[in-house]
Amino acid sequence: MEGVPGFYRDRETGSWKLDIRASGIMIPDRNMLGEIEAIQIRLDRPYKSKFNNLTSVDKYYGTTASCCPHFAGPHDSDAVYLTEGVMKADIAQYLSNALGQPRCFIGLTGVGNINQFRRLLKELATVHINRIIVAFDMDALINENVRNARQRVLQEGSDAGFEMTPIAWDEKYKGIDDLLLSFKEARAS
Repeated sequence: MEGVPGFYRDRETGSWKLDIRASGIMIPDRNMLGEIEAIQIRLDRPYKSKFNNLTSVDKYYGTTASCCPHFAGPHDSDAVYLTEGVMKADIAQYLSNALGQPRCFIGLTGVGNINQFRRLLKELATVHINRIIVAFDMDALINENVRNARQRVLQEGSDAGFEMTPIAWDEKYKGIDDLLLSFKEARAS
């Protein structure tokens, strides 16, 4: 268990323990190969954020979490959808399947996580994916941080040779997951 975020050794017994600091839903953060690199926790009771990373950095033999660009769904086409968050990517990918239009969604653990985005660009280049459809939340219209992060992603992706396609939708649906859910519900009725 050494080196696995969230696990640490008990100083007295030497046994491995899991450092759970809050209750919530554990969401695996999967890399392009489907391997879990980190675990996010969607907190039952958000404090400063809705999400925490499972970590044991301050414990005996503990380690820090290092999140990756989260891949949800097959990446066997020339395009992927980029969104905010691991959980949002998983939900959007599930809904795209349910609608009969399976897509690959990639979630960054925060729109401002530019290092994750740079890693993503390198990984996509290795599998010859050249188009990124940027589906950040519609609060980009009112949230300067989201708007600036979106612009930076568009610029850096374009500078790296990718076709960057920003998409927008009715702002009453905050995220791409909300939009796809509305399509699924409309189809069901």
